[in-house]
Amino acid sequence: MKRRRHLYQSKHPFDDHPFEAFFDDSWRTVELIRIEDGTMTMHLKDNQCYTEERRPFSNLRIRSRKATSSDCTCFLRPGIDVCVLSASQDAESSDEENEEPVWVDAKISSIERKPHEGQCSCQLYVKFYINPGPLGSERGALSKETKLVGIDQITILQKLGRDACEDQYYRWNFSEDCSSLQKTKLLLGKFSSDLSFLLVASVLKQTAFDIRSVQKKIVYQVLGSDDDNSSPDSINHLNAINFKVEDGVSTSHLFQFIPPDTKEVSTAGGTEEVGLLPIYDVMNLRRSKRRNVQPDRFIGCDIPPESDIGWTMEIDESSSENESEVSENEPLWKEMELAMAEAYILEDNEVYCK
Repeated sequence: MKRRRHLYQSKHPFDDHPFEAFFDDSWRTVELIRIEDGTMTMHLKDNQCYTEERRPFSNLRIRSRKATSSDCTCFLRPGIDVCVLSASQDAESSDEENEEPVWVDAKISSIERKPHEGQCSCQLYVKFYINPGPLGSERGALSKETKLVGIDQITILQKLGRDACEDQYYRWNFSEDCSSLQKTKLLLGKFSSDLSFLLVASVLKQTAFDIRSVQKKIVYQVLGSDDDNSSPDSINHLNAINFKVEDGVSTSHLFQFIPPDTKEVSTAGGTEEVGLLPIYDVMNLRRSKRRNVQPDRFIGCDIPPESDIGWTMEIDESSSENESEVSENEPLWKEMELAMAEAYILEDNEVYCK
């Protein structure tokens, strides 16, 4: 048992392309997620782009990793959800061999174990999900038929770790193996909160962000005016945003780091915290300066009847004509002040004069 634990590791670094999304009846690799002007755009590995304007992508998750022999020994068992490379349903119905295989979700029904002599030759029987629906929803129906697959046709589902990094340029540094399809939904918890902040900030500050993998870690890169959007690695220094919770309040911090493919290496390990990111004047999205500032209110109704009410008039000193008009009408203003001084205000906000 100790040997199995030594062979198996549940935490893994991210791939260079850390996400995958379900399009055209298959899970496809996502290179990065770009947030700009309040919209999300997924850049797929095959140079395709998909934009979502009204709501975040529902079928988006961490990219599944390839299964190994140690996974067969320590992790894979009946009842676990996996992602399987299989022929498309259109190819099976039309008997076409040129159709590209697709990655679809399935559940392991049974496993026929065999000795591992250099590589895994076990036979795994799976049942595919039929119309599983969005991630995180109720469990979809399984097909009645089982299909035989090998370890090389299986990938292990992944999910984000529970704890996010707060004091580094990266937000997430590893993923965890997941045995349930419903738990792979990405837009939950801290990631969903971070995404909401970036979407609003992209509109208020006209700033673009890339959520991608750098050095096997997920980074929220800030794209400035000097950045080349088509080639994020074209500059020596990159900026990334991270979030830190202090006294129950989440604040955004800006980090500057050097990509691994550059020749420059700093003494601080290539990472430097620049400071707070002034997107919301260091205020949280759900907090406002109005909490600490007393608003200007009309206090006329709070004045007792004995108080005097004075009138003020602004005079433009640059105009000599205005000065002469004010001096001529000065007796009139004094009479108005005396009349208002004798006025009193009742609780029903009606003004009466004595």
